[in-house]
Amino acid sequence: MPDCLASGVVDLATGMLLSVETTDAHPPEVLDLLARASLGLFQGRTVVMIGDIFKERRVLAVARRVVKSVEL
Repeated sequence: MPDCLASGVVDLATGMLLSVETTDAHPPEVLDLLARASLGLFQGRTVVMIGDIFKERRVLAVARRVVKSVEL
């Protein structure tokens, strides 16, 4: 990617940084904190809540379709 300064791979189950490529040298502590912050970004309380709402809405939409098809 143009102008990309760093990229990394984080295991979302554990929060462990698996791989990193960066244009600058960074202390391991900083990279570990960044990995944990990434985990929070993707699995934080708010994101999980939004995901649950989407799942609930999808289930309701499927249930409505099933009921409509049964009524026909």
